[in-house]
Amino acid sequence: MVHTFSSINPNAKLFQELKTQMPDWWIRLIDDNDLYINIRKDNSINVYYHGGSLARIEFKRNAFKARIHQKYLGDFQPRGKTKNGTDKSKYDLLNVSSLDKETIESIKARIKILYSNCLLYTSPSPRD
Repeated sequence: MVHTFSSINPNAKLFQELKTQMPDWWIRLIDDNDLYINIRKDNSINVYYHGGSLARIEFKRNAFKARIHQKYLGDFQPRGKTKNGTDKSKYDLLNVSSLDKETIESIKARIKILYSNCLLYTSPSPRD
């Protein structure tokens, strides 16, 4: 089934629960000036650092759920093969309550290393 969203729903459960609960992990994310928080049209949130998605956050079954690419957790082992034989990687569930400052900094360090050769994030902006 394909869903199409034309706009963000400010009354979506994720946004209502974040506003009501204001969990510590959320406060750490929004207070981190290095992170870019993107509200998606499917009423989820992506948290980015240097082009890498630190977390994709949703609210499902009465709980916050987050997913992160395995490489940002330091797991580079293939999770099988694609149909054309290349290695397959996956997104893992991330326990949002474990997003303390140390964990966030550790994930950011891995992302920074993985994207350190990307000119988009290392070169000065023409606006600078």
